[in-house]
This record gives sequence, structure tokens and C-alpha cells, in this order.
Amino acid sequence: MAKNPEQSLPMPEFDKGELKAELLLSTIKGSSGLTSCANMQYRHPSGAISFMMCGDFRSYLGRVRLPATQKNLDTLHAQNFTPEAIEGLKAAARDFYAKQAAND
Repeated sequence: MAKNPEQSLPMPEFDKGELKAELLLSTIKGSSGLTSCANMQYRHPSGAISFMMCGDFRSYLGRVRLPATQKNLDTLHAQNFTPEAIEGLKAAARDFYAKQAAND
């Protein structure tokens, strides 16, 4: 069985006290093929993870209809999460939370 590739990037500017913010980059098998997604999550000191389903940053990248082989998952993950794309996602997360703060 193929393992979903994931990367967790620290985003300390969004830490909430002892909750550490992370931008999770993942590529998974879904009902319509393979999908890459970036979403903000918060790691508790216990190791537990939390996020707000409709309140935290989330961005879906390309969906493709390919078999969920390890090679396909890894290839799509590498294509979608280049260093340039990661910087763009970090900037999009910053913009997302800046807009939220402006609306509060």
C-alpha cells in the first residue's frame, strides 16, 4: 500500500502560545484521483494536531486521475511542492490570516 507523502513546515509567526503552527503539505488518494493540498495546522505539546475546518488556511493544488502508486504520489508531490511553490503557499497563508485579522 502506498504511503501519502507529507511535509510539515514550521510557521512560527502563527503560533498560538504553546500551539505551534505548521503548514502541512500532503498528496493523497481521493475519490477523484490524486490531490495535493497545503493546510495550516497546530501541534499541541502532547503531539496532538488541531485545525479549524473552515477557518484555517487550506489550498488545493492539482488533481489528477492516476493510480495511487507510490511513484505517482511521490512524483505529483514533488511537482506541486517545488521550493518556489512552497514560498508561494507561505505567502498565500500570510495573506489569508492578514485578511482574517483585518476583518476582526
